[in-house]
Amino acid sequence: MAKPLQPAFILLIAVTSVLGFLVLDEQVATVSTPTDTGNKTTCNSSAEEIVFVLDASGSVGHDNFNLVKDFVKTVIRSLNIGTGPNQTRVGLITYSTNVVMQIKIQDNHTLHELEQAVDNIVYSTGGKTETEKALNLLTTEGFQGMRPGTRKTAIVITDGLSTQPNLTQQTAKAARDSGILIFAIGVGNQVNMDELNGIAKDTKQVFLVDDFNALSGMVKQLTQAACEAIRPTVTCMTKVADVVFLIDSSGSVGFENFEKMKQFVQQVVEFFDVGTSYTNVGLIVFNDRPKIEFQLNKYQTKSELIAAINQLVYSQGGTNTATALETLRTDGFAYDRPNAPNIAIVVTDGLSKNPDATKIQAILLKEHGITVFAIGVGNHTNRQELDTIASSPNPRTKYVFEVGDFDTLKTLDAIVAHSTCGVQIGGIPYMTTTSSSATSKYGCYDAIDGCETYGRDACSDYEPWARAHCMFYCGFCPHLAMTGTTTEAPCDDNIRNCHEYGTYICTEISMIEWTTGHCKKYCGLCGNGSLPHENPTTPTPMSTTTSDGVCRNRINNCHEYNNNTCTEQSYRTWAQQNCAEFCGFCSNYNVIKGIQSSTGNYTCPDWKLPKECIMTSIPGSACPMPSCPPGYTLTVELPKH
Repeated sequence: MAKPLQPAFILLIAVTSVLGFLVLDEQVATVSTPTDTGNKTTCNSSAEEIVFVLDASGSVGHDNFNLVKDFVKTVIRSLNIGTGPNQTRVGLITYSTNVVMQIKIQDNHTLHELEQAVDNIVYSTGGKTETEKALNLLTTEGFQGMRPGTRKTAIVITDGLSTQPNLTQQTAKAARDSGILIFAIGVGNQVNMDELNGIAKDTKQVFLVDDFNALSGMVKQLTQAACEAIRPTVTCMTKVADVVFLIDSSGSVGFENFEKMKQFVQQVVEFFDVGTSYTNVGLIVFNDRPKIEFQLNKYQTKSELIAAINQLVYSQGGTNTATALETLRTDGFAYDRPNAPNIAIVVTDGLSKNPDATKIQAILLKEHGITVFAIGVGNHTNRQELDTIASSPNPRTKYVFEVGDFDTLKTLDAIVAHSTCGVQIGGIPYMTTTSSSATSKYGCYDAIDGCETYGRDACSDYEPWARAHCMFYCGFCPHLAMTGTTTEAPCDDNIRNCHEYGTYICTEISMIEWTTGHCKKYCGLCGNGSLPHENPTTPTPMSTTTSDGVCRNRINNCHEYNNNTCTEQSYRTWAQQNCAEFCGFCSNYNVIKGIQSSTGNYTCPDWKLPKECIMTSIPGSACPMPSCPPGYTLTVELPKH
């Protein structure tokens, strides 16, 4: 069973971008491949210093050199060019017999200026392939004026063997030793692969294309290699964790992408120390319905776990994320350990079919102390829903990741593994003592002493707890509301007695359609992000007895009146005086047993209701709902799932 209120403390992942394609900003970690829009490629970016090293020898020729320039412009258009702390600067060197620093990294401050500078480079006919001179200039002058903390990246493009191969290898090593990450691109059939591998060192950073026309089609491949090049080394703060993967197998995923998702899970698991005293892993697959593939206690060795993941079979369906999150909460951590944090990793490629129900289940999941990481794949995910599913972000921890496609998903393995292995149990205890020291003149106060010792992060990471215990400190009092916030559209309940139904209507997925139409504010669907916790009110009983002390009908034709006579407020006094027995005012509460649903293998709850309440069918729900006049306590007994 999941532990309540287990705050997470995550080691900050220090990751520097390559080519600006890996982003870890204050709110979201994003690894994205380029998105093609016509001839334009767009990418997210972060701070980077990049120098292109272009072969301008005689074998290239004027037309091919222009194609190389076009390739450079395609790449830089995908970058966030500028001088800001999260922007990229670009330099450029050309080489043949002579080597020229055409563009210095500090020369151009905008994309337009940089594109013009590339266009202005003139190809000089003739010349040898003096690659070693270019690499030497790259090392000594290429990154002069670089900003502290940025990474040095070089992209070398050549169409042939250098004139001094041994010296080229030496200068390439010197460049790498100075901290420059080098990508080598060979064009045509005259290049020497041994030399290219020697320049870049890592074969994953070496590319070969048939001709200069093919350069334009390799930007995405270069991007993915760049992401791979900087995957961080994972060192865990704690190796004890209960981790459950919840992965999407809806129809939009498809067989091939499901296999890539399995590969991603296996890669993350490779970083864990799997075992009874270390990390336990469970896995749930979901489409229209969730399926627990294996529980946390099923496999105690990494090899068994990897094999089990490999055996997963794709079965398509819809994207019923809400039911999947409910299963994750109620059954996913059934075999967890008291000394291990509960961590969920949710991977999906699309918006859930019922966002309101998904929101409710996400809130419940986190209120149960489960730390949630959400990964969106592709361009059909909804960022707002990912934020809702994931644990609340803070300056130390990122819980939402987005990638452009399933091929790029694998680049997240180390980052996700690092984040999950840093989650710890501990921190905010559940306290109920009343404080007298932090009361405001408006009657809003902290329920406990020492709220400031938990820090401001507790206000956002554990909002339900904070609202109950540290309302004044966290600024939740109405008069302390922060200025400059966006005013939400009016959102209210359409009936007056939502609280009498209890939180059942908020948490049961089968009720979400009814709840959205009747009790949206009460159930936290207006954007406040919390569920109700107040107890239902009990009405003051009204006298229904006659002068002889017996509760009965005073007239003989009560049955001729319809039920509205008993339930409408305007007739209430008359009904209690004249038809008390007929209207049920003489009785205590009756128990209405829940029916067995014909679909979904679901038993409806039992309701304890006054007689004046009636059960009504609800569109979209297998279970009927009680309809009662305001002022009655409704008691629900949930069925066993």
